Amino acid sequence: MASLVFDFEEQEIDGRTYRLPILNMNRAVFKKIGKSSYKIGKREEIIPKEQSEDRYQQAKEIYKGKARTKNDKPASDDVEENEDYVEDPEQEESDQEDNEDFEDNFFGDEEEEEKISTEKPQEMNKAAPVFKPKQHPPSRPRPLTHFMCLPITHKGLAKKLVDFQYKVDAFDKGRSVVEGWYIGEGLLNITLFRLPLETKERVEEACKLLQSLQPEIEEFLGQKKLNLNLKGVGDFKINDRESQVLFAKLSNNKPYEILCELVDWIKERMISSGLVTQQELKREPFHLALINSSHMKIKNELRGFNGNAICSKFHSESLGTFAPQKISLCSWKMIDGHYIKECDISI
Repeated sequence: MASLVFDFEEQEIDGRTYRLPILNMNRAVFKKIGKSSYKIGKREEIIPKEQSEDRYQQAKEIYKGKARTKNDKPASDDVEENEDYVEDPEQEESDQEDNEDFEDNFFGDEEEEEKISTEKPQEMNKAAPVFKPKQHPPSRPRPLTHFMCLPITHKGLAKKLVDFQYKVDAFDKGRSVVEGWYIGEGLLNITLFRLPLETKERVEEACKLLQSLQPEIEEFLGQKKLNLNLKGVGDFKINDRESQVLFAKLSNNKPYEILCELVDWIKERMISSGLVTQQELKREPFHLALINSSHMKIKNELRGFNGNAICSKFHSESLGTFAPQKISLCSWKMIDGHYIKECDISI
């Protein structure tokens, strides 16, 4: 273990010359008892607290001019010289104060460090957090699984509509309309509105409601006849150049106004029953679809046709008169070339 090394200076006291050590309190040997260390070559040796206290006693004796090691015995000359020595009370009190200052410097850092480590950090004065409710993303709209319609049951009208499809195909010459996009005869209907009925229970509830309206519908119509006139064509567009649906339009006449009033009344009854909401029953024109490109996608991609040219060519085409016999609730699912019918009411 390395020995203590001090710088000395000579001082004359009571006619005698003494070599006194010059203590540097900033040296590592006097700091952080039990934690201080010094390097010996490439190895670092930790000084235990007990050895540090021995070194403190040794340094204190050197500070008083009585330096000796543990194994040294006092010289006889020193004993004789000190026999007549009487301790000065004032000097002893001064030495005691020096010792207290020495101990404060020696042990103070460790005590202060332990005090700081045990104290809890003071919390900063922060403003109370403001509670913000979690923002939930808007719920997705329910899928439109069913629709109310007037099915085309008159064979003469159905044949005339199919003939018109051939006329459109001859005009287009296969440039934009794919053969699979033409609506089959069993699917021809005048769509009134679409609605979400995603569960079997909701479908049953809707059928029960519609059938309960039968007496009121008969009273509302009375002797009125719904002779609807089909004239001209329109389209639903994908973009400015492409159309998804080509449909036959209904002429705006008295029977058309009666049909609009009847459909609005059925919608109100469905909304008041809680079956659907106002936002779910989007208002759309009554239409009889003749071409629909969504019935067959090309390479899993929805494409359109040149609806502008077709509508311009057949904008005044007369497609016949239709007197509906019933209103049906149908699913978009198909069996044997027909939409699945859930229920219907007579008109």
